[in-house]
Amino acid sequence: MKSYEVVNHLLMPADRVIGATFDALDLLGAYQPMRETGYQLSISALEQVYKVLHRLQVEGRDNIPSGGCIITPNHASWLDVEMVAVAAGRRVHFVAKSEFRDWPLLRQAIRATDAIYVRRGGDPNALDEICDAVNAGKAVVIFPEGTIPGEEDIPRWDVEPDTHLLRGRSGAVRVALRTGAPIVPCGVSGTGRAFPPEAWPRMQELPVPRPEPVTVRFGEPIRFPAPEGDLTRDQLSALTKRVMLAISALIDHERNAPAVPAKAASDDALSVDLPAMASARPRDERLPARKAPCGILLLHGEPSHHETLDTFEAMLTRLDVPHRAPILFGPGSDAQSGTPQQSFRLAERALLDLLRYADRAVVVGVSSSALVALELAARHGQRVAGVAAVAPPMPSLRSELLGRLRRDLPPSAQYALDLSRLLSFVRSPLLVLEPKGRRHPPSSALRRLRSRVSSKERTLAEFDSPGPDLLGREARGQVARAVESFVARIIDAAESAVGADAPVQRAAG
Repeated sequence: MKSYEVVNHLLMPADRVIGATFDALDLLGAYQPMRETGYQLSISALEQVYKVLHRLQVEGRDNIPSGGCIITPNHASWLDVEMVAVAAGRRVHFVAKSEFRDWPLLRQAIRATDAIYVRRGGDPNALDEICDAVNAGKAVVIFPEGTIPGEEDIPRWDVEPDTHLLRGRSGAVRVALRTGAPIVPCGVSGTGRAFPPEAWPRMQELPVPRPEPVTVRFGEPIRFPAPEGDLTRDQLSALTKRVMLAISALIDHERNAPAVPAKAASDDALSVDLPAMASARPRDERLPARKAPCGILLLHGEPSHHETLDTFEAMLTRLDVPHRAPILFGPGSDAQSGTPQQSFRLAERALLDLLRYADRAVVVGVSSSALVALELAARHGQRVAGVAAVAPPMPSLRSELLGRLRRDLPPSAQYALDLSRLLSFVRSPLLVLEPKGRRHPPSSALRRLRSRVSSKERTLAEFDSPGPDLLGREARGQVARAVESFVARIIDAAESAVGADAPVQRAAG
């Protein structure tokens, strides 16, 4: 059960009491006038709070017409709803996803604000209801992104490169075309840091708003001429893109930037020379006629590149699939200096090169490189078929809590802390191997790792490592057997999925 689901369960008794009270007031005919009065009082109180806590600034409010219109804000936080309601300067009606009917207290707030529920994937009845509200002169707020980047297992980095927003949905455009009402683009800046999705509903941070400044900008209204006949999907997409670009132009994107550092945009961002690949490229640089269903990416750990990779040499020989083993930064490598983020970039380069010869890849990481393997799985989704993490140095709960209060953490510790916020985006099958002899890293940290990922298959096993060497002679055999069994099973499943009529070419890699 997810953290927010536990909270919702605890809030259910209060929700039932409030719902019963609303029902009683409705029977007495007092609910409607009290709802409008309560809305105005709430907006006035929130405005004063946000001016103090978030130094709320509103720009372009005059662009909102007095009649029916559609307001389209970006969505960076759960604070966006309240911020737009306060900034609009007039009564607004929100469109909410139907899943919120099951959320205690939130559904009562939605009921009190006279919001409109809509089912994702298309809801003709809801579209008619929204159009009726706009035609009645109401201002309807529609979030065209549909959700918050970073929420619901949607990574923050799955945004459009030209707008830095999720791909817009066409609902607002459809309403505008049917009603002739204008679309008022709205850019909200600052809420992504004030109350990020990592705080709620993922609850990976303390769910308390931070005193970050917030700005709400309303742009010039966009009017679309009445179409002659039904528009095609491409035409709707083009109109929606126009709206998303207008919204993006109103946002200070840096102020909505996530706490998790973005990966390097290019190799040019590295401050040191990039070391060469340890494994040679195929002699024939031409791409194979048919890629292998799955390859292997090996990421060495400390202290020795060659020693850790020698552990899996027999596996590579037996499985005979394309593979890569890049040299990363750190002790034992050819490049002693560098940050974990730079090691990630090198590993990512190797992964993308490997994917020229294989459709997907299993990533095996040892020690600190196990964290890199997990980030690759989080950022590259289905292209990573599985992750074998050998002794990942995950922070303990105590270290994680203290780390969030400190700003002077070592790069490796900060990298592990940042990665913990990305684990929910890891969906690939996961094998975690823990050294049993020295209990490093702590078992509790690894169990928390396994519980935080979204992978349906999660295996936690131990191997003997009594000495100072992480992968001693006895440990190597245990680790090699466990990893090979895991990798072979994933590769066999990938090859089976290809089908008997599609021969597999295991190109040298």
